[in-house]
Amino acid sequence: MKNILPGPVFEQQYQNLIFHRKGGMGEIFLADDVVNKQKVAIKIIAVNDASERELLKQEFEISLKLKHEHVVETFYVANFCLNDTEFVYAAMEFIQTGNFRETLRKSSKIELRDSVSYMRQLAVGLSYAHKFAIHRDLKPENVLNDNGRLLICDFGLSKYVDSKTRSRTLKGSGTVPYMAPETWTFDHNSKAMDFYSLGIMYFEILALERPFKGPSESDYKDQHLFQSLPPLSNYRSDIPVRLVEMIHKLTSKRAVDRYQNAEELITILDSISTSEPSLKAKSLTNVLLKAQQKVTEIDQKTLQLEKEQKLRHEKAQLINFSKRQLLEKFINRINELNTELEREKIKFYNAGSNRLDISFLDNKATISFYGDNSVAEYLAENKKTFFQRQNERYGFIIEEYKKRYLEIERVELIGKAEIISHGGERWGYNLLLKKDSEEDLYGDWSIVWFNDNGLNRNYRPWQYAIDVPDFFQEYEFGREHVMHVRTMSTSDLDEGSIDMLIEKLVE
Repeated sequence: MKNILPGPVFEQQYQNLIFHRKGGMGEIFLADDVVNKQKVAIKIIAVNDASERELLKQEFEISLKLKHEHVVETFYVANFCLNDTEFVYAAMEFIQTGNFRETLRKSSKIELRDSVSYMRQLAVGLSYAHKFAIHRDLKPENVLNDNGRLLICDFGLSKYVDSKTRSRTLKGSGTVPYMAPETWTFDHNSKAMDFYSLGIMYFEILALERPFKGPSESDYKDQHLFQSLPPLSNYRSDIPVRLVEMIHKLTSKRAVDRYQNAEELITILDSISTSEPSLKAKSLTNVLLKAQQKVTEIDQKTLQLEKEQKLRHEKAQLINFSKRQLLEKFINRINELNTELEREKIKFYNAGSNRLDISFLDNKATISFYGDNSVAEYLAENKKTFFQRQNERYGFIIEEYKKRYLEIERVELIGKAEIISHGGERWGYNLLLKKDSEEDLYGDWSIVWFNDNGLNRNYRPWQYAIDVPDFFQEYEFGREHVMHVRTMSTSDLDEGSIDMLIEKLVE
């Protein structure tokens, strides 16, 4: 390797290069900046062709824009050729005391005040950097610790905030213990992805352990997609509830549920640092294998079948996670109410992720879900029947298929919450899991209920749910018509919806 490299002022500005360590990409050398009389770190990366060189220089040059006390400064970016190999290098601020991983490794416990200080410094640095770039690989190894002052590094391999998310880049999607759920599925580049990684780091600062552990990449993926964080109370008892809540919001599975900007974190951390700490604290593979061009037609069909099977499995896991979260909301509310009840408690039995039975005295309620594929099967059969009837009647297709509201509104799952009285009366509402967009992994829950009017000969003076398959037709009709023998009402599922069922149960 060369012993002297040009700098922004002098052709021989960086001298006495000595190998320091391997980096995430390339190698890092220490050198003397003879102009500014200081030691610098120089990251040197070999590139394969001119387009790769220019791309890497472009990504490195992002770091040249960043000038902040909590971001490692990059002084100069250039390239050179040695033994017919192209190299791109960046001269950066050298922090002698090492990276934040070493701090965590050497600590038996980081006091809460120091933990909050570290978190705030990272939030301040990220807040500034997000004006220009998305990091995409936040982790303790990419944070330096200058005697208590944290500095985020490796922004030179980030993406511009306004760049296209799928544009070509030399950098990968991140480091598996810190990668956001959407990174595993869509290769998104967003601030929300950085916030997720930051939340994992915050957890690690407090617990001195990562929340998710291997051993394999697919294990990490499953945990990031389908598992909640382990309770921080398992590690220590001095974490304020608001701090725990902040970390859970940072690591929400849905990107839209995370914080929108780092200033929100700073505000929360400032409020925590000025208050007394609470003594009680209140996650398939990355891409399915592609059929190679030279495989036989039979092999390609086999791979396609495997792909569909894995996608169905992944979808089932996502839906099960959403069901468990919904049932947990009911359970948490019941537990909260039971703390105030002395003579008789509200009882419940959780039969996995598909059913929750609740009782109070002689009254009983059930929360259950229909088949995970019932909506997709109905839509497929509806479309098939639509074309089949035209062929049978006319001999050809004269009308284009119109999407059902279930399809337009991306309804993924249908269930019901229902109370059955001694007289056989069924009070309740249907549960719908809807996605905001195709990229929404989990979706949101809403409720739908029906009421009879005087035109219905089987008039019922209470709201009720409708079972599948009748629900499909009633939902479509209710979305298109106002006048009917029954009316349909919809609402987001919130605490009021949960309380409405429990209040009806205890009447």
